[in-house]
Amino acid sequence: MVDLNCRLFLPLALMLVSASPLSAQPRHAEAHVHGTGLLMMVVDGSTVSIELTIPGSDIVGFERQATTPEEQSSVENAIATLSQPTGLFAFTPDTACTVKAATAEFRAHDDHHHAEFTASYALDCPGLAAGDVELRTGLFDQFNRAEALNVDGLVDGVAQSGTLTRQQPAMTLR
Repeated sequence: MVDLNCRLFLPLALMLVSASPLSAQPRHAEAHVHGTGLLMMVVDGSTVSIELTIPGSDIVGFERQATTPEEQSSVENAIATLSQPTGLFAFTPDTACTVKAATAEFRAHDDHHHAEFTASYALDCPGLAAGDVELRTGLFDQFNRAEALNVDGLVDGVAQSGTLTRQQPAMTLR
């Protein structure tokens, strides 16, 4: 796939994952659980698309719109960190990924009791084309309140799911 629009392709691909037997396992990613985020990923050859959603409390310690200059600074710093995917996610063997697109934002919902960070990444990782690959995250090193990421995705058309944790920050993809 030469031109991957991650906001269109990723949801469509993940609909296929949701129909797979892997998604029948009990997963609580849709529920708002402090300490746990959701990472959705599609790997197609050397092209990687990632969508990350994580509660605001896990990143900045609060779940509402920032009200003080200190809170606003925390949100801005978190967005800057989340906008750098190669500092948060890496593949082994080292694939020297190139960032094609990266966005991150903080959303406070109308109920004023829930806010989350979302990030979208499009990467080109030439070393992913063949062989076993491991996904490793540095998110837990960057954000000490985060405890787990539930991972759902497709790797070259094969459904993948798992959980990355502070104690187990890596998983084999193939």
